[in-house]
Amino acid sequence: SKMTETAVIVLAVIVIAFINGVVEPTKEHKPEILYESLAFNWTNVRINEIDDFSNEVVTFENMKEYFNSNSEDLLMSFNEDPRNPANYLEELFEFAAGRPARILAMAGVRFAVIISVLVGLGATKILTEKRQEFFREAGSGFNINSYFLAVNITLAIENFIQISIAATCALYLRNTLASWFNYYIAFNMLAWLSSSWAVLFPLIIPPKNIVLVTGLFMVFFSLLCSGVMEPVLYKSIYKEGAFFTPLFSGFLSPSRYFTESLAVNELRCLPAQTGFTNPGDVRLETGAHAFNFALLGVNDFYNVTTQSCSGWHWGVLPSFLVGILIRLVAAGLIHVTNRSKQSKKSLRYVFKKSKGKERLFFVLG
Repeated sequence: SKMTETAVIVLAVIVIAFINGVVEPTKEHKPEILYESLAFNWTNVRINEIDDFSNEVVTFENMKEYFNSNSEDLLMSFNEDPRNPANYLEELFEFAAGRPARILAMAGVRFAVIISVLVGLGATKILTEKRQEFFREAGSGFNINSYFLAVNITLAIENFIQISIAATCALYLRNTLASWFNYYIAFNMLAWLSSSWAVLFPLIIPPKNIVLVTGLFMVFFSLLCSGVMEPVLYKSIYKEGAFFTPLFSGFLSPSRYFTESLAVNELRCLPAQTGFTNPGDVRLETGAHAFNFALLGVNDFYNVTTQSCSGWHWGVLPSFLVGILIRLVAAGLIHVTNRSKQSKKSLRYVFKKSKGKERLFFVLG
């Protein structure tokens, strides 16, 4: 029954919330950095080291001329010099951008795997348990599109109620720095993506294998394509020029946007001294931000670095559009698969008898 399904989902979320513990966006960390490294002035050292100035007085003019003519070599030397203070930026922000950010993201993965599996398995039953009734009604001439629309509306309402209760429990046990409303948005978009795949699978997978395929799909892609665990990490998703990896992850993984949203919601609420947000109206370069080190929210850099506890909703639109696309594919497949059981003629016959534009709209006939 739906009450049992809801109780199982809520209980699972409570267990995961206890495992994850309360939200801790920062951890105590003492960076091991020598004072000499922080006070290091590479330009002065470099002037004293270059042979070109060994027998002459260093003036502004000859120094400028030398640096202009050797800019590329000097820049490479600066980047590779172990005394370069930039090499210690990640160590300075490790207390927030390092382990805490990874913990927040991993907490999201745990929630995502459990919720996607339970929601997905529950959603498949709508089409599998009423399979014979559907074939009978379709053979009687009832509108299949109306049936499929009703299934999606009913499923969306059920999932909203179930996941809202589960999100309330998770929020109470974990707490949040950001607005409580963000939890409900993130959890419901996760359920939206999971149920979208669950509506598609019964149309292409035999009923006896649907539980195995749905569970395996949710676990596999929620874990390995979320951006938190290998082989698909955030550094490959946000790699400059990357196209296939972010598209693959965003389309197949129910947890892709969920895990990042939960982490960014908390980190965006932190003050400027953590390195995640800008101090006042000052706009720092991308590479100087803790979000760049944590590789979170990279595609929405301006917004994530603006301190706010109202949440981060960049992933809502992609999640919604991916879910819509999957359901549209399912709406087309429901006219294509099992046509004989729906008392319909085969596609080959329909295409043979149809002419012109009718072939493009045969599924509506």
